[in-house]
Amino acid sequence: MKAKASILFGAVFFILVNCFGDGSSDVDKAVGGSANMAVIVNPDSVDAWRTVASLKQEYKQGFQMPELLQKAGKPITVSKDLAAQLAKLLEDPHTYLRPGTSFKDCIPVPDVVIAFMRGNREVDVYLCFECKVLIVEQVQSDIDRGRPAILKVVKQMLPNDPLIQSLKDQ
Repeated sequence: MKAKASILFGAVFFILVNCFGDGSSDVDKAVGGSANMAVIVNPDSVDAWRTVASLKQEYKQGFQMPELLQKAGKPITVSKDLAAQLAKLLEDPHTYLRPGTSFKDCIPVPDVVIAFMRGNREVDVYLCFECKVLIVEQVQSDIDRGRPAILKVVKQMLPNDPLIQSLKDQ
């Protein structure tokens, strides 16, 4: 009887860990793989931009699909402290509903792009705060749980941007 109870307990534990584990092994998927995550957590430099589409949308103008992921204007250099804060959030499995996947039915119009650079490698992280989505390369991840903390950091990165500053933490 003890053996059966132990086996049952072990099976339940295994199922729970796989269904409700911390997901840390999947987090790299959210940013397109472990090579991208390595750049994000240890960059040489980090810059931030608004996207062309978000600026046009802000002024109620139409935009073309290629403008969704096009950087607008001059880059803003991000401090090492703020870059580290954002990197910590991006490597936290609790930021994502399910890293590397998105089930949203909205078309993300990224508000900002954060470029993490290391050597000759650049990882562009696009953030749409309305859809609560992060996009890196061809990967889109839902960041519903991490949105408030990510937005707080991005507001510090872009303190003079009226649209970013007007976004609610919800």
